[in-house]
Amino acid sequence: MDLFQYDFYKTEKKMDQELNRMPKIGDKVLIPSIDHEGIIDYIDDKNLFNHHFFPIQVHLLEPFDYQFLYRTSLKDMVYVT
Repeated sequence: MDLFQYDFYKTEKKMDQELNRMPKIGDKVLIPSIDHEGIIDYIDDKNLFNHHFFPIQVHLLEPFDYQFLYRTSLKDMVYVT
């Protein structure tokens, strides 16, 4: 592949879409602060942007400190494809 044929605009657009993506129940996410993956189980829609309320509940795939449910916010979450 030639360097000049690579379309940087498409990759930037795809990255912007990923950053602006709204969470949905059933999405697989990574929580970097505890380094565990999980599936979104519950979303408190009216408090979604109040990060101090931890509006997203994630069902962890492996237990963290003997718990399977973990509450988090949009700031501490990365989507896994």
